[in-house]
Formats: sequence, structure tokens, C-alpha cells
Amino acid sequence: MDYGHWLCEEFDPDEYFGFVYVIIDTTNGRKYIGKKQLQFTERRKVAGRKNRRVIRKDSDWRVYTGSNKELNEQISEKAVDLFEFKILRLCRTKTELGYYECKYQFEQNVLHRRLDSGEYAFYNSNIMNRWFRGKGWSDDVGDDI
Repeated sequence: MDYGHWLCEEFDPDEYFGFVYVIIDTTNGRKYIGKKQLQFTERRKVAGRKNRRVIRKDSDWRVYTGSNKELNEQISEKAVDLFEFKILRLCRTKTELGYYECKYQFEQNVLHRRLDSGEYAFYNSNIMNRWFRGKGWSDDVGDDI
């Protein structure tokens, strides 16, 4: 089975809605956690029929490099071979996919964690387009409870 640049165990894309992934920049250690749907459904009117037909189409997941602008600029500047693309979890529903993306992002502290160099450890600048890096709280949020 062709999974493009994604590192993962063998799976049948028809059995899952999508996956949560991490992309790792091997040149500096920065990461990005996101989600991707495997297929889309669309309703098409069929000539001569009253009902619309539901058609499933593959997404571009095999070549997908994330939705983060900064990350994609780095991939373009460096080379896709300098990045690791790992599937963290396969999800069967849209709800499960959204939940696990958030779960991984919060667990990994994507908005605040820093590398030893002081640079942000993750390309993620928000979670669910609701919580943003540096907006509404100090940036020195610790990892300890």
C-alpha cells in the first residue's frame, strides 16, 4: 500500500475517517501536530434522478505537508526529505479525530514548549483556532502541575 511520505503501520484507508500526525523538522527538532481526513464526501445530482448521490473521494493525504504556513515554507526551502511524517493515531470518526488532535496538542504543550535554543518547539501557534500562543497569558507557562 502506498502511504506517500507517511511513516505508519499498514492500514486500510477505507476503514478510517482520518489521522492525527506529527511532522518533525530533523534539522532543528521543531514539530507540528495536526490532523488530516483521508476522504471527503460530496453530494452530486445525477441526471434523471431526484436524489443526490453521495460520492467518496480520496483527499491529498499522501502528499499533504500540513496547514501551517511557516512549516510549509521550511519544507519548500529545505527539502521534504529533511522532515519525518508520522501518523500518531488513526481515527474512525470526525469527532474522534478532533478530540485526539486537541489531546496531543495539549499534552505536548505545543503553544509554550521551547527548545534549548529558546525557539518554540512546535510550529503550532494555536489549538482549534481558539487558544493562541501569547494571547491572554504569559508565555512562561510551566509543564509541571
